[in-house]
Amino acid sequence: MASQRAEVENEDVDLKINNGAVDAQLEWANLGHLVKNKKPGREDLQAFETAYNAACGSIARGELGQAEVLLKRSKGERCRSLEQNDC
Repeated sequence: MASQRAEVENEDVDLKINNGAVDAQLEWANLGHLVKNKKPGREDLQAFETAYNAACGSIARGELGQAEVLLKRSKGERCRSLEQNDC
């Protein structure tokens, strides 16, 4: 049962990452009106993939200051996930 929960939790994370990528692509395709959540939330900062996707959406909307912060956060999360100090 515990392994099934872990799979479901990982699935939720994968879905969030994929949804963020789709939203960023919609922004680039000038279909941003289809994106439900344009403002990155706290959960978007917890993994490098979600922070990166949020940054891509921000760039597409011309929100370059916000994108810079999100890209720095993405890099920091990636370094932590790889356990590297000199990224």
